[in-house]
Amino acid sequence: GYGLVSLYGDGRPVVDLRVENPDTLIYDGARVVGGTSVGKIAPGVYESRYLGVSVLGKEMQVAGPDVHTDSARPAIENFDVQETADVLDRVFRVTARVTDGESGIAKVVVVPVFGADTLKVLNIVPDAKGNVSGDVRLTRKRLGDCSGCKLSLSLRAEDHGHNHSSREYLTGALFPYPAELALWYPAYEG
Repeated sequence: GYGLVSLYGDGRPVVDLRVENPDTLIYDGARVVGGTSVGKIAPGVYESRYLGVSVLGKEMQVAGPDVHTDSARPAIENFDVQETADVLDRVFRVTARVTDGESGIAKVVVVPVFGADTLKVLNIVPDAKGNVSGDVRLTRKRLGDCSGCKLSLSLRAEDHGHNHSSREYLTGALFPYPAELALWYPAYEG
């Protein structure tokens, strides 16, 4: 219904939004006075209040959740993928450091796609310093089922303000035999 959403900072009103309120209200942070935009609200945490008016003229005021302003994307640094072998399986370790200075990291997801198949998605929780690490394993059977296919790894970091950043990695063609072979010739056989 129609209503008024107010944001308060330090107990004082910062902005009032008089709109037909949908279930999810998206606000760009603009401050409007007399129909003219006079800038944006300062980054921070604001208390919210909602004053709703029904069709019958009844009013209801509700204290809403704290609102965190966030306009910056998360940063992904030191993104790296290392390939190792475990018997005849291939293991790809994805590492990165994710940070967000405004609302904080909400989740980090790695989506592996081998050939045309999306493999099990990794949901990774960052440590206290923002470091993330996860392994994607391709078994010999999976490699044999799609010989010569490529593996795509997509790392996506999302913050609490619904901003996101992503990084991509693509391998060369992968085959179901070891990536490296060691040949040994005894010295006495020449």
